[in-house]
Amino acid sequence: MNKYSKKKLNLFYEYLLIFLLIIFMFFSSQIFAKKNDEIISKIENYLNNINTLQAEFIQIDHYGNSKSGILRIAKPGKIRFEYNKPSSIVIISDGQYIIFFDKKLEQINRIPKNKIPIKFLIDDKFSFKKNEILIKNLNYDGNVISITIKDNKNHFSGDLTLLFEDKPLVLRQWIIQDSQGFTTKVSLQEISTDIVINDTYFKFNYQENFDKINKSFLPE
Repeated sequence: MNKYSKKKLNLFYEYLLIFLLIIFMFFSSQIFAKKNDEIISKIENYLNNINTLQAEFIQIDHYGNSKSGILRIAKPGKIRFEYNKPSSIVIISDGQYIIFFDKKLEQINRIPKNKIPIKFLIDDKFSFKKNEILIKNLNYDGNVISITIKDNKNHFSGDLTLLFEDKPLVLRQWIIQDSQGFTTKVSLQEISTDIVINDTYFKFNYQENFDKINKSFLPE
């Protein structure tokens, strides 16, 4: 074989290698996409099969300050974060509004429930696609699944990362990063699902407490 023939043969092998690499990458991406779709469907089914939930939570803010308490959820739309002392904060929803109430500081506020980052926990039939949730990243590492999402309907919201323990699938943590880059991390422990939760946990008279706070600031 002369030098010219060898050069042509080497060029042929190079093209063949590139072709095989493209084929491999194509099928790998197809397999990867299918695996991602399976994980996303698994997460949606897990969330939608939860009717009630109760768990202990630990919340850590951007500066490392921590609070703990009890989280209770009853679908559709009801949620209650009750913080342990010395905190006097309660975050509660009766299905319409999310109410923030700090008895000690005499602060009260409310927003529509669809504005909270973790609305996926209280929606009756949650779907990433139907709720226009952008999936920015999905990782599967051993027994841990992490998914980073952004709500396209809420332009003021930041990123939300959910961490699940797999086999069986259990939500263990979420990390909220707001539009300014500040993070809040919430970890769940002692999780119980589909238990009876008294509806009184989700009762709150917003107007009555609002009037009390405003009255306390009025001069006598």
